[in-house]
Amino acid sequence: WMSPAKGDGSFGPCVREMKRSFSDAAKAAPCILFVDEIDAIGTRGETDRNSRWMHDFANALLECVDGFEKRVGVVVVGATNFPADVDPALRRSGRLDRHIQIPLPDAEARVSIMNWYLRGVAENLDLSPLAFSSLRQSRGDNRRHRSGTPGCPACRCRGVANLCGA
Repeated sequence: WMSPAKGDGSFGPCVREMKRSFSDAAKAAPCILFVDEIDAIGTRGETDRNSRWMHDFANALLECVDGFEKRVGVVVVGATNFPADVDPALRRSGRLDRHIQIPLPDAEARVSIMNWYLRGVAENLDLSPLAFSSLRQSRGDNRRHRSGTPGCPACRCRGVANLCGA
């Protein structure tokens, strides 16, 4: 909704795009409306130079989620890496009230992910060492590894597959 391709990022065009998404979803029902990085919308309690914009945008989203027009047949799913940053009003009962935590994949899952991305390219290759090395592709992943938390995002596995030309 805030994409430069959709407008200049000012309030009016962003809200219009958001409302259009909900309207399109209602017309396509039953369907799922997926909102990625829902924490980027911010919370209404922030007090910085953008707080009024974020407050109003969060209110507009709340209106879309459970306003006057019921969203029969539309399931709204939001994804975030920072659940604590999602406005508490969005997480209330009847809104986005079911929370599912998906942990990072372990070494065995990373091998499976890489095998899937590299199918037809590396059929008989042992990807276990590569799956382990994928832990250390960025500073953030290195910090996770040193802290003893296994796993890396599936996108890192896809990145490795890209390097292999898959």
